[in-house]
Amino acid sequence: MKKLILACVLIAASLSLFAADTSGLRVDIDGLSTKIEIQTTSAGDALVKDSSSWLKEKSKLYSHMVFPFSSEWKKAVFSFITNADGKVSLIFQGNVVPSEENKDTAWLYLKDISITQKDDNKLIALDDTLWHFSSSVENKYKGAFLKSENVFKVSYLAGVSRVIQVKGGEETTISIWYKTIK
Repeated sequence: MKKLILACVLIAASLSLFAADTSGLRVDIDGLSTKIEIQTTSAGDALVKDSSSWLKEKSKLYSHMVFPFSSEWKKAVFSFITNADGKVSLIFQGNVVPSEENKDTAWLYLKDISITQKDDNKLIALDDTLWHFSSSVENKYKGAFLKSENVFKVSYLAGVSRVIQVKGGEETTISIWYKTIK
């Protein structure tokens, strides 16, 4: 788990140069630890798709998308195929670092996350123990599950992740509702 969090932090830090161009929901699909190749087959209205070139020869093991900023609830949908059976991590976070200047767009609420694999469509419980929160050194950037609203609160420095099982050659579709916190 520590390796996963470290990998996410390093990747997120290396992308800070790209964060100025787009804001909104960032979704990463990570097959680095299991060496599973990922190919995004559809990413809806994502502003950025599959630009993991910083990983060089390992870029096939990682994919990310950035969906546009929205102050209203918006649905993001994306699909991918892997080259083998196994586990990949889904990482959900904002795409800009929170600050006083952007506090209205840096934090996001996430809800109703579902996974469709073959003929199986399931809504993922947000309050189960399989979700992992990342947070920066400063407590003010800590992500959270807000039970009263049944949503995750995330930012660029405070994402949430979950490992899912995939089958090689079969498409997995993820849908998630998100909006910026005002």
